[in-house]
Amino acid sequence: MNTWGSELPPFVVATENDALNGVAMLFGHRADSIKRNEIALDRLKE
Repeated sequence: MNTWGSELPPFVVATENDALNGVAMLFGHRADSIKRNEIALDRLKE
């Protein structure tokens, strides 16, 4: 469990209107983190 009380890991969100900033944030994360984020987003869609 994370420190904020959620089972889901944090996921990358670019908060500025800057596509390159978002891409840099994504490449800064490991591939397994991105996969967990995809799983978390799929759970939210259910």
